[in-house]
Amino acid sequence: MDNACYKLMFFIGILNMLTMLMSALETGILGIIGAVYCDYPLLIYTTGTLGMAFWIAETSVEMLLAINRCMELLRPQLAHAIFSGNKLRCLFALPICYGFAVAMFTKPILFSGIYLSWFFNPYVGYTDDFGQIYYSPVSIINDCFIIFGLSTIYIVFSAIHSWKIYKISSGLQTSQPSLTQKMTFLQVIIISLVHSITAGIYVSMQFVKISKIYIIVGTYAWVFANGCPPVVYLLLNKRIRNDCANFGRAIFRFLRKGNNNSVSNGPTAMALATQNNAGNNANNRNNNNVQQQRSPNQHSAPLQSALGQEYGAAHLDQKTDG
Repeated sequence: MDNACYKLMFFIGILNMLTMLMSALETGILGIIGAVYCDYPLLIYTTGTLGMAFWIAETSVEMLLAINRCMELLRPQLAHAIFSGNKLRCLFALPICYGFAVAMFTKPILFSGIYLSWFFNPYVGYTDDFGQIYYSPVSIINDCFIIFGLSTIYIVFSAIHSWKIYKISSGLQTSQPSLTQKMTFLQVIIISLVHSITAGIYVSMQFVKISKIYIIVGTYAWVFANGCPPVVYLLLNKRIRNDCANFGRAIFRFLRKGNNNSVSNGPTAMALATQNNAGNNANNRNNNNVQQQRSPNQHSAPLQSALGQEYGAAHLDQKTDG
């Protein structure tokens, strides 16, 4: 993964998997049992804090990815200078620090089994509080920035792309973006669009009363935002698709080799077991023969002893009579 774009995508994938533990798995379990914040306050508070941190970090990396794509198209040398080496590692650390700082020092989102979603208000469904006490202005600003920031970046990209196409058609420029660059940017647009829609739904949930169906759509949109990147990569990225196919074939060959070894070793193991049983049976027969050979001597010894006693008694009687 020498390309900075793939490193950013991989980092987003890690954050997506961590977030889905809360947005999909925990939400489903708590929704089935109909839990609210008062039932499991420590669990919901902790996971709500972590979920908020991962969401903010993930959307921040999405912004970096969009900026990287635009700079690769406009100034490739500048993009390589910024998104490479230790600079890229620092860029990875910034969203993580920013996400956990916001989550630790602002109100977390809390689960409500009434609406099957996460809110800043722990009493949602009982007491309406839209943007008054239970809300986080920093997270709201972050979501609004994601919505308008990503839109602005893509508008700028569209203008740059249109200008490049015009220059190519006019003969002012001969080089044009490769198919790989175009497909990569299409992947980024789709993923960022899903995140923008999810952010918009959750922002509106905190300020106005909306229908339960709309809230459930927002919950599924959050899960889809975390789960759609692998599908998008496999459909639109030939390199990732080929790597996954090669990895799958390697696993299949490994499993098939293991099965062949177990089958080939099977007759050998059975033959060894048969030989061992035959050897044990032969030893048992030899032991029985030895015992049978010893048994007459063992039975004659008591008989000889008895005859000796009778002979001694008769000889004693003769001496007495004499």
